[in-house]
Amino acid sequence: MKPPSVKVCGTSKPTLSNQDRKDFRNLLESEQFDPLTKAATEIQTTFESDPSYEYKVQDFFNVFATALPQYEGLLDAWVQYTPSHFAPYLARGHYYYNKAWESRGHKFAAETSSEQFRGMRLFFQKASKDIDAALAINPRLLTAYIIRIGIHNAEGEKNEEEAVFNKGRSFFPSSFLLYKTMLWSRLPRWGGSYAEMNRIAMQAFDHIRTNPELYMLFGEIYADQAWGFRKKEQYPRAIALYSKAISYGEHYSFFEERGRTYVYMKDYDKALEDANQSISLRPVIASPYRLRATIFMEKGDLNSAVQEISSVEALFPGDPETQQWRDWAAKRFLNQGHTAFKTDLEQAVARYDVAIDIKPQYAEALYWRGVAHSKLNKTDLAYSDIKQSIKYNPRHFQSYKMLDFLLASQQKWDEIVENWNEFLTLEPNNAEAYLERAGAYRHKGEMKNALADLKQACDLGKEDACKILKQYQ
Repeated sequence: MKPPSVKVCGTSKPTLSNQDRKDFRNLLESEQFDPLTKAATEIQTTFESDPSYEYKVQDFFNVFATALPQYEGLLDAWVQYTPSHFAPYLARGHYYYNKAWESRGHKFAAETSSEQFRGMRLFFQKASKDIDAALAINPRLLTAYIIRIGIHNAEGEKNEEEAVFNKGRSFFPSSFLLYKTMLWSRLPRWGGSYAEMNRIAMQAFDHIRTNPELYMLFGEIYADQAWGFRKKEQYPRAIALYSKAISYGEHYSFFEERGRTYVYMKDYDKALEDANQSISLRPVIASPYRLRATIFMEKGDLNSAVQEISSVEALFPGDPETQQWRDWAAKRFLNQGHTAFKTDLEQAVARYDVAIDIKPQYAEALYWRGVAHSKLNKTDLAYSDIKQSIKYNPRHFQSYKMLDFLLASQQKWDEIVENWNEFLTLEPNNAEAYLERAGAYRHKGEMKNALADLKQACDLGKEDACKILKQYQ
């Protein structure tokens, strides 16, 4: 299939703005269910009379695709308040669907634990129940069919997938979003093939005049081929294929993924151009903003990177992939700090500073910055960092040990004992902690307590404690 002669832009349809999404979140969070239900009714009614509003109806229900735990109770309350309306069921179903993917993760099956799959299936069951309830009230819910295809795909139920797709097509014969979802379910990485993807795209071709965006379905095939070459680190071939995909239509994901490829090629200027274009096409999608934060970080503009990811969290609260971005970026600077630690403590502190800026409650980075401050004879800063590390991870043994070291230089044995008391309340079988507390008791002159702790450490298998104990017997 040749690309269209006229440029197809993936933003030609009405959508929600980020302010709209914020307003709808505020309505839910303040339990103003009447205006929320009214908005859902108006958006759905408009879509049923004009299929070009498919993005807007999807964007509305995407508001509730969050990992925020408090949303479950709020959505329960909405269902109870308006039990005869489809919207609260579909919103809660979308929430559970998102929680299912959060539980499973997005790695291949071989890299996913049985526990993750159990969590996924539990949430899928809840989502399916709500989707059934919503469709019983109104069978023309595009998002419901999209979610169902996703559930059947995750469970490997290809026949059920096809049945849901065909049912959805009977209501939405020109829906780009429905066809795109089905194309996604037939990606080779999920057991499909490009032949199957092409078959689905050709089914949509009869409706090209009604919805020219359907041309972008053919671009999806080239985009996935590009993804495969990127995985093989054949970046120029990937770029060429993403550009080919864009020739079929300007879908935001084509620019996002091409931009990501430019990042791997270290061509950050072109990457930033594509990220900006992706965001301009679909500003209500979180992933292009995360890409832009990565580009800022790679360009050395750390302030912009942190500001960008903070704005993503404000726009898309409860998005687990944004937290994963923080974890990845903070770990990267933590490791840079470790490298610098060997030769330049000030530079190590600077790297740890960035890790903590990205992830303020990063106990590991706080601990290592504390160690570096201690070696730089900045005892007060070291003490503050270690106390913060313990605050965010009360089971971080090395932080207690470092705190012991700092306080021992001031002979604050009572405070040392109290700290080990707190740790042992959480970790009562930690032999090394008993050994450390025994040392503090010895310095205090409380030999009975010291010997009791040595015996406890020895009984728990700490050989050093056993050797010391023998010296007192």
